[in-house]
Amino acid sequence: MKGEDIIWTSDDFKRFQAGDCILFKRVYNHFQSAILVKAMRFCSQVEDAEEIVQETFIRLYQHRLSIGEPAAIYPFLFTVSKRLSITFFRKRVVKAKYLESLGKNWTELSMAFQDQMESHDIHRLILEILDELPAQQKLIFIKNKLEDQSYQEISDQYGIKRNTVRNHIALASKFVRFRLGKLLLFMFFIKTLF
Repeated sequence: MKGEDIIWTSDDFKRFQAGDCILFKRVYNHFQSAILVKAMRFCSQVEDAEEIVQETFIRLYQHRLSIGEPAAIYPFLFTVSKRLSITFFRKRVVKAKYLESLGKNWTELSMAFQDQMESHDIHRLILEILDELPAQQKLIFIKNKLEDQSYQEISDQYGIKRNTVRNHIALASKFVRFRLGKLLLFMFFIKTLF
């Protein structure tokens, strides 16, 4: 398809350059399908190719005065559509890489946030469970398990026998494991259901 396929009078071409809508539509109707086929080589979606075609004809209209003869219309359209298609393709590749990177980073951040929230939830659950313990058991358990004090240090600090400290820790540990196990099992089932 060449520009000379359209029969032009010298007056027609001057009217085209002056922005005559009827002649511009004639050019559009004549070349649109060929430009669409070329754009489709770079686009997977027809809508994207149609957008390239529209932009190509907008550029033709904007630069119509720089076109010296009817035979130059098709090469102009071909060149502009090719450049726009390549630009579109590059942007699509960059966008795909960005989305892939974003997806990986988002997944990592999301997982880190989820881990942090789960850790926070577990910590909160442990504190709630500890609040259910008798006051002395709770205090001794915290000193041993959270503050890393030995049985002897706790015994000396509170003036109680070492065996009493051991018994309090054993009872508190059993209670915490039991309650935490039930809650974690419940959380696991809730998480798998949703």
